[in-house]
Amino acid sequence: YFRRKDNLMEVLVSALSPRPVRRRAAMALVLVLWVLVILTVLIVAMAQNTRLENAIRMAAGDRVTARWAARAGIHQGLGLLRQDGGTTDGLYDSWYENPGRFQEVPLFSASFTVLADRFKLNHEFSYGLEDEAAKVNLNTAGREAILALPEMNETIVAAILAWRNTRRVSGGETDSPTIQTIVESALQIPSLTSFLTIREAGLLPEVNRKILYGEDTNRNGVLDTNENDGDRMDPPDNEDGRLDRGLLAYVTVYSYDWNRDGRGRRRININTAPLAVLETELELSYPHALWILENRVVKMKSIASLLMVDKAPEQGTGLAGGSEEAEPLDLQTFRRIADRITVTDEDRIPGRININTAGKAVLQTLPGITEPLAINIVEARTALSEGYTSIAELLLVPGITIDLFMDIAELITVRSNVFTIRSCGRAERTGIQHTVEAVVDRGQDPPMVLYWKECDY
Repeated sequence: YFRRKDNLMEVLVSALSPRPVRRRAAMALVLVLWVLVILTVLIVAMAQNTRLENAIRMAAGDRVTARWAARAGIHQGLGLLRQDGGTTDGLYDSWYENPGRFQEVPLFSASFTVLADRFKLNHEFSYGLEDEAAKVNLNTAGREAILALPEMNETIVAAILAWRNTRRVSGGETDSPTIQTIVESALQIPSLTSFLTIREAGLLPEVNRKILYGEDTNRNGVLDTNENDGDRMDPPDNEDGRLDRGLLAYVTVYSYDWNRDGRGRRRININTAPLAVLETELELSYPHALWILENRVVKMKSIASLLMVDKAPEQGTGLAGGSEEAEPLDLQTFRRIADRITVTDEDRIPGRININTAGKAVLQTLPGITEPLAINIVEARTALSEGYTSIAELLLVPGITIDLFMDIAELITVRSNVFTIRSCGRAERTGIQHTVEAVVDRGQDPPMVLYWKECDY
């Protein structure tokens, strides 16, 4: 009875309630639910957008931080170069190998590292600057020297020489200045210069990316994981556990040597200096100075010509004419004056190789220098507290004869002016990295930037 009564009441209530009211209540409930859903979606989307915007702002800020940290590394290198007051440049200078000043140097919320390729073992970093005089200069080196470089062949050498010969536009072919002549003038580059930057060699059809960079595309001098995994990650490599450094590790277009001694004095030209200058400036005895005058009737092409002790004095100099008073220079006297003399009046001599910093592969590009001799040169300079202080000290190296020294004397030096600073800045918060590669000429005052390249990693 009661169950029937409850059902009857429900029927009566339902019959008496207006239908529009029920519909509006249902629609309102649905609308409220949809509003809640939309608000939830908007809140989630706004939260995601906020996180994304924060991440973008953080990344953008850290990118700037990494960039300026990398530039700080460039200035660190420049500072050490300017502080270097040595008379020679070599392995023991503060710019060469200095982890304390170049390895993960902290800088607020970032750090910088300056790396160089020293041809160490595959996984050993070298923290310092690269000496451009430790490489073969493509603008001045002869065919045989370029051909002696690792992985070089006749086709590439011919392409380099052809490019070098056809790019010489500063010889008066046109009266109006070109971009190249303007750049050459600004950088004080000799007018026969062909390659303005080293990467310009990559424009040659015969020099592809593999030849130019090898496997070391980031130029850090070590074998990274992606450089020893075959073709799985860029760059392609042969997965042999050995770093192929490519052409860039061995060549330059920037190196030069001032025709001055270790104290910055202009050298004495033994082809033109008067007798009195040879005696006073070089502190030579009269017989030694007279011997030089009597033997320069034919222009000496190298300072090593002074070691021609078996050569009879030339006649007809207008001086003593082979007098008995003339006395050939002994080896000790030559070593004493070698850094003080020259055979040219040119103030700037491009392309000389620094025997204090050049590796074995580059030393072997010099005429007559075999691999054993290159090893002897490297071992001898390592044993010296300051490296070679004069090119004449090569005569003390086992296997270096006077005849061999005569062939290489005008191709080598013990000083450097141009350096590559490769600095990597890293933001600590996100790990974003930025690399700056700068080639700087310390021989100018203030130092001049010859090349600048930036990239993110």
